[in-house]
Amino acid sequence: MSMAPTVAQADGGDFSITHRAADPVDYPHILPGTVIAPIGNGTTPDALNLAEYGDAPGDSVTSLAPKNIALGQIVVYEYLIEAKSTLPATDPGIINFTYYWDAETENNGDFGYDENYGVIGAFVDTSDDGNLNLDGDENISAFSWSGIQNDADPLIDTIHGTFTVTGLDANDKVVVEVWVVLDKTIPSGVKNNVASGMINASTSEGDKINVGTNKIPLLQIGSFFTEKADISVIKYDEPDPVNLSEYLNYTLVVTNNALDVVANGVNATDVLDTNTTFVSANGAPYTINGNMLNFTIGALSPGQNVTLTINTTVKSTAPTNNDTSTNPEEGSATPPIIPYDLLNFVSVKAITSDDNPDNNTYYQPTNVLGNPAIDIDN
Repeated sequence: MSMAPTVAQADGGDFSITHRAADPVDYPHILPGTVIAPIGNGTTPDALNLAEYGDAPGDSVTSLAPKNIALGQIVVYEYLIEAKSTLPATDPGIINFTYYWDAETENNGDFGYDENYGVIGAFVDTSDDGNLNLDGDENISAFSWSGIQNDADPLIDTIHGTFTVTGLDANDKVVVEVWVVLDKTIPSGVKNNVASGMINASTSEGDKINVGTNKIPLLQIGSFFTEKADISVIKYDEPDPVNLSEYLNYTLVVTNNALDVVANGVNATDVLDTNTTFVSANGAPYTINGNMLNFTIGALSPGQNVTLTINTTVKSTAPTNNDTSTNPEEGSATPPIIPYDLLNFVSVKAITSDDNPDNNTYYQPTNVLGNPAIDIDN
């Protein structure tokens, strides 16, 4: 009588998983829908290619801070899967793990990771410096997510993602990258932390992999409102002077002058002179009510600026004699004290605290000449 040889299988001790978040300081604040994750494995897309687990302390982080995060952005999580030298050569090299991201704060505030997006990407990042001994078959063969409601309120409390990693061999170090999305709005007064962490992990045979109880929290949510970022705005008009019935174009530049704080919830409100007629605007989503435009800019990284443009025409009835010169008018952060024909006013604000509100407004007067615009085509 003969018996088939026993095939050696892995136990939980043949694997380890270390979880981190890519440092948001290192990669741009990308919104969902603008970049697509690889399927199974591949290099991180260029837009997020600086997000990584890395091979040195500080490449990735064990907690997140609001000062470095944009509301609504893709947040990148990193998992270093290590297959130890004890992993049998005959083992299929498959593990599963389940991770959670809270959709509410720790005191049930309505802010966290966006349950409408859940997990939008999961893959083996073959370009990460933390990898070792890859042979090309390491892969996320499947992943899924669900929103979990743990209590009686109607809100989704947490997002659970489950991931299957295949192609693991002894002495491999494999970095798995997972994308989730932060809520794009935050209620005033919300506090505490938003947690995320490992739930469980196991081999293909169901043997438990020890993952501990460590969390990666987004800390002190209230500091989305209290961190200080200096938002400023400046405006230019063209042409100046302008003729009656001629196009008058405005360029607005909104800047986050902070060195290390993301400005969130940035909006610009522009008030057109009643002697102009609105034609079009570009640079950010906007609404218009009468002669008032409100631009929803969103988040600005430290040092980042955005350019907005507004196109108008000057009414034929606009005043021309308040300023009788033929010189252009200078704009300033305070209302002009000299006579002007037209005046455009813009202001900016953010939910982030502003430690220099003096540069949050700008007034741009325009000198109007008495000559109507000439149509050279006629």
